[in-house]
Formats: sequence, structure tokens, C-alpha cells
Amino acid sequence: MSTAEALIFELNQEIETTKRHFSRIEAEHFEYKPHEKSMTMGQLAGHTVESVAWAGDIVNLDVFELDMENYKPAEPTSQEELLELTDKNLKIAADALQGKSDEELVKPWKMIVGGKTIMEEVPKAAVFRSFILSHLIHHRGQLTVYMRLCDIPLPKTYGPTADEPEMDFVD
Repeated sequence: MSTAEALIFELNQEIETTKRHFSRIEAEHFEYKPHEKSMTMGQLAGHTVESVAWAGDIVNLDVFELDMENYKPAEPTSQEELLELTDKNLKIAADALQGKSDEELVKPWKMIVGGKTIMEEVPKAAVFRSFILSHLIHHRGQLTVYMRLCDIPLPKTYGPTADEPEMDFVD
């Protein structure tokens, strides 16, 4: 299995897990936020998967310049819109990785924000794991706190939860 195939496999698993979480968030909770400094649940859920679409810039570019002035975060307003965004961004990421050689994925990548180099000489596969997979997992973890505070039952993720104590992972 190539690096690209392994990353696509892992991304598919994480997206399916994320969609189990999203499928429990009803519109009435999209505006909830636990603290004034926090994003709303809808904003956090959108951000959790918006970065998945960044895969094309990671895999296909050697240098990426982020234009923060024109950045507009994803802000889905319904569960349906959120799940559509998730599927759309998964396709973008999988298509970007499809057929990429291991040699392409170890090429160095550089990120510039506001004219300042944020990172450089990082292999594209490592950037993908950090910016796509780890970022997704991190924000999904935050989302579970929001869900618990709203008394939304938490689905199994890497093991059982208090709401789904069974060990099987078949829905």
C-alpha cells in the first residue's frame, strides 16, 4: 500500500467517525457555544471538516500562501449542509491524493501567512497528517465537549462511550 492509499484509508475512517458525530447535531444546537471566546457548535463543526479541502493545496503545491484577508470560514447552518460539506471535502482530499507517489509526498512544503514563513521543509505527507487528520481529530474532540454539554449522546469513536458502551463498531 502506498503512502497516498494509506492516508486515504485513514481519512475515510476519520470522516465516517466524524459523520456519526455530525448526524446527532440538530439545527437547534448550531448556535450553542460554551463560552464567549468559543465558536458556535455550527462554526466548530464546519471548521472541523473545512480543512479537509486543504489537501489539494498541501499535495499539489510546494509553496502555499494563505490570504487571511479573504479567508471566509465554513459556517453550515443545518445538519444536511454540514454532511454535504463533509462529503464534498472528503472527495477533494481523496482526489488530491489519488495516484500520488511516495516520492511526491515526501517533497518539502512551505506555508506563508501574511508574508511570513510559518513552516518550511516539511514533507507533504507530514503536513497532510498534521493539517488534515490531526486537525480533524482535535476539533472533533472539542465538538464532543459541546455535545456532552448539550446532552447530545456521544457515538463510539475509538472505543465505547457512556452513551454507547458496546465494544462493536458496527452501526
